[in-house]
Amino acid sequence: MKYKILHLEDSSSDADLIKRSLQKAGLNFQYYFADNEKSFRMGISEFKPNVILCDHSLPQFDSLKALEIYKQTNLEIAFILVTGSVSEEYAVEMMKKGIDDYLLKNNILRLPQAIENATNKREKERLRKLAEAKLEQSELLLNKAQQIAHIGSWELNLQTDKKIWSNEIFKIFGLSSEEIEPSQEKFLSFVHPEDLGFVKNNIKLAFKELRNMSFYNRIIPKDGTIRHIYYESKFEFNKQEKPILLHGIIQDITEKVLAEKEKEFDETNLSALINNTTDLIWSVDRNFNLITSNEAFDKMITHVSGKSIAKGKNILAPGLNDELLIRFKGFYEQAFLGEIFTKTERYNSSWLEISFYPIRERDKVVGTACYLRDITERKKAEEEILQKNEQLRYLASHLQFIREFERTTISREIHDELGQQLTALKMDLGWILHKQNNAEKVVVAKLNEMLKMSDDIINTIRRISSDLRPAIIDDLGLIPALEWKCNDFEEKMGIACKFVSTVKERRFENDFGINVYRILQETLTNVSRHAEAKSVTVSVSENESELFLEITDDGKGISNEKIHTGKTLGILGMQERAALLGGKLIIEGTKNKGTHTKLTLPFKNENINS
Repeated sequence: MKYKILHLEDSSSDADLIKRSLQKAGLNFQYYFADNEKSFRMGISEFKPNVILCDHSLPQFDSLKALEIYKQTNLEIAFILVTGSVSEEYAVEMMKKGIDDYLLKNNILRLPQAIENATNKREKERLRKLAEAKLEQSELLLNKAQQIAHIGSWELNLQTDKKIWSNEIFKIFGLSSEEIEPSQEKFLSFVHPEDLGFVKNNIKLAFKELRNMSFYNRIIPKDGTIRHIYYESKFEFNKQEKPILLHGIIQDITEKVLAEKEKEFDETNLSALINNTTDLIWSVDRNFNLITSNEAFDKMITHVSGKSIAKGKNILAPGLNDELLIRFKGFYEQAFLGEIFTKTERYNSSWLEISFYPIRERDKVVGTACYLRDITERKKAEEEILQKNEQLRYLASHLQFIREFERTTISREIHDELGQQLTALKMDLGWILHKQNNAEKVVVAKLNEMLKMSDDIINTIRRISSDLRPAIIDDLGLIPALEWKCNDFEEKMGIACKFVSTVKERRFENDFGINVYRILQETLTNVSRHAEAKSVTVSVSENESELFLEITDDGKGISNEKIHTGKTLGILGMQERAALLGGKLIIEGTKNKGTHTKLTLPFKNENINS
């Protein structure tokens, strides 16, 4: 061993003497000399000695002060007092304070052995403290582990009948370690009365046969609740095979027991739920073998094929409809790819809805769970609803046709009958005006006023007639009528309205044309009333099968709430007109950027007259 010696000495000659003595003794060492407090402190911190040799008295510094500084380091360093003269009482006092040895300078030959003994002593002390620290840490970890696992350990000395419990056992029983003295009788006092006989019998047999034992039982701790524990014990024998110790554990497993009971309850309820439903539930592995199934599935298979399918057997076994089996095999393979999907199948007079859910283990599909429901009644209800909707749509279409027919009739009667009569009245008023000779000015003014009123009434009749049935649709066709409507809107409302059309000039079927016109008319009315727009663009285009009408404004934009609430009758009317012709109407609004309305209508050969 190599010693690192820090020597506190004010006499350099004494220091040399001690150094030579150690060298002569063959001691392997490094040497650091200090002659005051400052160099002593520096030697401890920088040289890091494992041996300190200390003179008793130095100028303004002594061995007692040096010992105090040494103790502050908390290091296991051998401390030996080497001095010229010191009383035996002082030396004994220093030994009590913590030095390892002392010797006089006239007995320096004993120093090498004193250094070796002191160093060995300090090393043993260091190892002892390290072992104690490790033991303390191990006990702390053990206590933590017992606390987490709710496991307490115990030991019974069979020679002294002394029993020891760990802290966790006291906690399991709801006690503190100061309350009772651990014993077998105290443990039995906490055992549930219904389990006491069972526990006593197990313990009695274990002692009689000197065998290990383990069992489960209930206890009633100090708080009066019922807890479940696991008890285990093992004998330890000496060399003569005589039992000397009994070790054991007690684990509180209440939460585990309750969780298992809850799981069992849930599984029982789930099983009852699955087997009491009329829907079919089953699962299949990747080899098309049946994993599990409910009673409804088993009954259906038996009814259809005349025999059941056992768990683990191929679900595609002969006996079922071959075409149906091929389709189901495809469904299973689709589910094995990890896809969740639902299929609707027609079987005889029934409609079936089958859902497939892949079963995964560690991100690997190992099978599929299947769920089949008879939706025949739902399908019938859907078909009835569709039939009713079709009837309502036909009725709405018929009412729309009658309304437009009546509008046409009224428009024609107003224009032809009332218009002609007003024109005749205007001509008569003009004749009377020209026949006046030397008439009073007031009479002439009245006649002129009546002529102007006649013109206004005739214009009003023309406007009403045009609103009821735009004659331009019948005279020139749909596209000119739409363009005229845009020009009329711009003139009357003062809002710029641009019309663009790329549609081939031709006449459309009457009902087709009037509905497109009415949708444009209603949209422009909404723009004038609500949009606060400065301009509108109307475009008409087509492809081989559809006509497109798009109206875009730069107003404040309609909100989604108004579009989808179903309370805006104008929008509902436009959507219904589009639906009657098999088309669709889409309205989209962007706040402060305007509204875009797009009508898409399919062409029908019978609706187009080239």
